[in-house]
Amino acid sequence: MSGPRAPRETSKLLDPRFDDDALGNNANHSDTSDFGGYRVYNRRWFMVGVLGLLNFSNALSWLSFSPVANRAAEYYDVKSSQIDWLSTVFMIVCLPVGFLAIYILDTFGLRSGIIIGATTNFLGLGVRYLSTFDFIPTDQHIPFIITFVGQSFCAIGQPFLMFAPTKLAALWFAGDQRAVANMMATMLNPLGLLGANILSPLIVKHYKDIPLMLLVYMIPGAVVFVLSVFGVCSSVPPTPPSASAAQVHETFLQGLKKIVRIKPYIILCINFGAGFGLLSALLTVLQQVLCVRGYSDTFSGYCGAAMIGCGIVASFFSGLYVDKTKKFEEVTKIFFSLAIIAFMIFSVISTFSGMEDAIFACCVLFGTFGLAQYPIGLELGVECTYPVAEATSAGLIALSGQVQGIIFMLFNVYLPSEEISSNQTCTDDKYEKVNDLTRPLLICSGYITFTCIMFVTFFKTKYLRLEAEQRCGANNILNYNTVANYRHQPVND
Repeated sequence: MSGPRAPRETSKLLDPRFDDDALGNNANHSDTSDFGGYRVYNRRWFMVGVLGLLNFSNALSWLSFSPVANRAAEYYDVKSSQIDWLSTVFMIVCLPVGFLAIYILDTFGLRSGIIIGATTNFLGLGVRYLSTFDFIPTDQHIPFIITFVGQSFCAIGQPFLMFAPTKLAALWFAGDQRAVANMMATMLNPLGLLGANILSPLIVKHYKDIPLMLLVYMIPGAVVFVLSVFGVCSSVPPTPPSASAAQVHETFLQGLKKIVRIKPYIILCINFGAGFGLLSALLTVLQQVLCVRGYSDTFSGYCGAAMIGCGIVASFFSGLYVDKTKKFEEVTKIFFSLAIIAFMIFSVISTFSGMEDAIFACCVLFGTFGLAQYPIGLELGVECTYPVAEATSAGLIALSGQVQGIIFMLFNVYLPSEEISSNQTCTDDKYEKVNDLTRPLLICSGYITFTCIMFVTFFKTKYLRLEAEQRCGANNILNYNTVANYRHQPVND
């Protein structure tokens, strides 16, 4: 049962040589007009900005507590391992909600998905802050339970926001801007993770500062919620920006049936899911990995910030490069391989104390090459599955990442060894046993290396969307020449 299809708000394809409207009557609404009646509108940048800010706010809520896990555990009177569940819940909730998000985005349109994501994100931020009020009883860990409920609401909004950038880029942007648009909306999610890594340790100097942190993080969520509700007025532009955007895509169930039979996409989905899951898990437990060897929370926050910040900068330039060259496959294979090498080195040197420079360098390299190829991988997923709807191909990759991220987190919960480390900074008690996550890191390193080898060796695909647009462009030229020749034929009296 695929449900009702949202009407596509697109006009008929126009030839700008023969249509007065395409020649410029709506010039105040658009900045360019392409051959064949395709057009891009200035408001597309507002759409990207709103969706990016929503992803930023949602990511702040996702990783709020991880950089200050010890102080959060003290505030809520729970163990640090329980604080990890405030981040892990995003991965768990994404599984059942993810398919619903794909269905709504593909069936009812981009605007519906954005509004749902913005509303649940803002509601969750409010519930989290509610847990800090004095009238909330503190017995039986009720404040922690309320915070967990708030995190769950934020987690419900995540798939609606994370699956939308690829669809937004396809519906609002021309072919030479899609990768950059996808990067801008997608990379504000890791920018939010970067913000959490920097801001949380700066705000929370003492466990009593947790309420202040929750209030600060609620402000951007409220602002972008208002922008979403009153600013996002349409799912698609009046005129499509490209031939592929003008096509009616397959329904949700048709897309699912087709996509599971596309071997290149299955390889891509497993591989990029592993990379995304590994990054999510590492950012969640980075402080716990490093504190065992005596590294401070501040240093852990800097490592996480460098990982994300360098990845965002690199993703901008890689997006520009791929938009111009269309070398999706080559870039993803090279970047993924380099990212895995950096993670393997990190897994080894993080077991030693006094290796700040080397650990920081590995985090920089892992973030630079790991994050930079993620939006490109989403575009590559669209290319090898076209005409399957964009939210379906991108959403399943993200779901694969959440599933594998949960598995990696379970490794961290059930496979660590306990030891007494005299120089640990995880707790104030130097004689308390703490979890050493070296074993889970090495297992994850072996698995991700295997998936990388499989991807580099066996992944090969055609760029189906680009080929379809090239065919459509050739047909437009042929049709125009036919009309022009007909008009210039001599008339016999």
